Amino acid sequence: MRKFWRILVFLLFSQSHHSHAQGITLDSLLYLGLRKNPNLATFKGETDVVASDTLLASTPRNPELGIEVGYNLTDPGKPKASAKVSKDFQLGVRHSHSQVTKANIATNRQLEKSREKDIAQDIRSSFYSWQILSRKKLLQIEVEKRWEILSRLATAKVKEGRLSQVEEAQAKLNLAKGHLNEMEIQTEMETIFKTLEYLTGTNLSLESIAPIALDSLPPAIPLDSLIVWALLENPELKILAMETESQIQDAYFQKSLSNPPVTLSLGYDRETDGANLLGAGISLPIPFYNRNRSGIAKSQANLRLSGYRRQATEKKLKSEVEARNTRLQMLAH
Repeated sequence: MRKFWRILVFLLFSQSHHSHAQGITLDSLLYLGLRKNPNLATFKGETDVVASDTLLASTPRNPELGIEVGYNLTDPGKPKASAKVSKDFQLGVRHSHSQVTKANIATNRQLEKSREKDIAQDIRSSFYSWQILSRKKLLQIEVEKRWEILSRLATAKVKEGRLSQVEEAQAKLNLAKGHLNEMEIQTEMETIFKTLEYLTGTNLSLESIAPIALDSLPPAIPLDSLIVWALLENPELKILAMETESQIQDAYFQKSLSNPPVTLSLGYDRETDGANLLGAGISLPIPFYNRNRSGIAKSQANLRLSGYRRQATEKKLKSEVEARNTRLQMLAH
């Protein structure tokens, strides 16, 4: 928490003082993005809502109290009264429901981690794009300075009669094109900067990002290692694995719902002749027609669908890793 407040104070200082030595680093932007991104905050709230389902799954059903009072029209002096307390039980439903909610929470938390990785990736991409554009802008400014010198030189040579006005106009046109390129780069930098502000959920200063060196590239990782790592660590595959586990637990839950509910009761009955009766009972439906076959079939279909999605995602991921690795190899040479 103290680190977070130090970063906020630093951001306020950077907004009021545009010139500083270091500026905001990538780590600081990632720190802010994972804590203040509005979409991520909303998703964490949704995770808390899903977590509240565990309370419903772990809470036993309430018992029922029934009271009946009868008035004897033939003999008003002998009224009838009865009371009964009953409790429903359904074998395996409560445990299966709890397992389903736990699997859903695990899936949602994995989705949250995936969102965090996506946000971090977007911040990194925007950060390095801004760095590259910043270098391009500096190079473009240097080009403009040279075209400005050449334009002045061309104007002087025209006065001396050593160059034509066409050549002077061409030099001025090149200078104007240089200004236009600089404006385009500046516009693109501001767009990326607005993206960074949204991703981090913070108002930043355009001059607050610290420049970094872009002279060296990290060594390339072998393709086989990339594929193995991707299949193990890819967030989407992890989510699909969690969804598969959730569907498995849901299948158990749907099967448990096919078990007939059993009602146990304990009652007291006062007869018209003054006798007091205390008894117990049990009741259950006869499962002739409804055995929750539709729920079981749907859960099994969802389970097969999760397996198909996982296989398709693995193939797509392998293809993307191979294609991007090939492109990096071509760029390296």
